[in-house]
Amino acid sequence: MLGLVGGTGTVSTVTMLAVTLDGAAVMTPSATTMVFTAFVFIEFEKLHVTRWLRATPTVSDPWLALAVGGAALLQLAVLYTPISE
Repeated sequence: MLGLVGGTGTVSTVTMLAVTLDGAAVMTPSATTMVFTAFVFIEFEKLHVTRWLRATPTVSDPWLALAVGGAALLQLAVLYTPISE
């Protein structure tokens, strides 16, 4: 199951990259940002699937929930604040 998530994430990321580049000869900042964000959310999905396979609620561990929330906030900070430049 985890391999399926990884394979699906890879295919969707490569497809998203191809659509974002739209024939450009070089990587654009928009494309690299989208791929980076996709990697972050694929890791969130892997976490969810791993917890689901073990029949453990995703938010049952408060430290894990804090880490996921913090990672999501950091991702938003990278995308939408001046530190991204």
